[in-house]
Parts: sequence; structure tokens; C-alpha cells
Amino acid sequence: MEYVEQGRWLGTARNQRFCHLCATPSQQSVGDEFRFIFKCSLFETQRKEILILRQCRNPNMLLFRKLMSTLNKQKLVKLCKFIFCILKTIKQTTQHCNLL
Repeated sequence: MEYVEQGRWLGTARNQRFCHLCATPSQQSVGDEFRFIFKCSLFETQRKEILILRQCRNPNMLLFRKLMSTLNKQKLVKLCKFIFCILKTIKQTTQHCNLL
């Protein structure tokens, strides 16, 4: 199981670094930060808690950059908690797959 950053160091082509948390074989998408924060269905509930609904409807790179560079302390705390949740889930999933 490789995600964008991990696969980069292993030499895997970017378009082969799929999100294995939510994708079915016919809907595989690159597992990158944008996908986890805005699109991965596994994090839908948490996403609704931190993002404004209109941000979730039409996510784009401009919005992603704005979110990642915000100076609003409340938004940063929520974003950090969300990213922590994502990383924890990825770690648990990766450990589970390594045991198989």
C-alpha cells in the first residue's frame, strides 16, 4: 500500500499510488493529500466537522492552498485534528495490511 509521498521514495509512478482506503478497483484515485482532505469517503464525517459545506462541494487546488495556508487559529486546530485522524487511519490500515 503506497501513498503519494511514500511511493515517491520507492520510485512508484504517481498515477500508481492509489487511495486504498475508500476506492474500489474501478474507482481508484491517486492517494494524495488533496484526496484525503476533500474526497476520500472514509473521512466524510470528519470532513463535515471541519470544512464549510460549500468547500466540500467543489474542492479545487486554490481552495486546498488557501486552507493549508490559513492563519485562522480555529481553522488550523480543526485542520490539524483532521490530518491527525487521517494519518492515524492510514497507519492502522498499513499495519493491518503488513500483518496479512
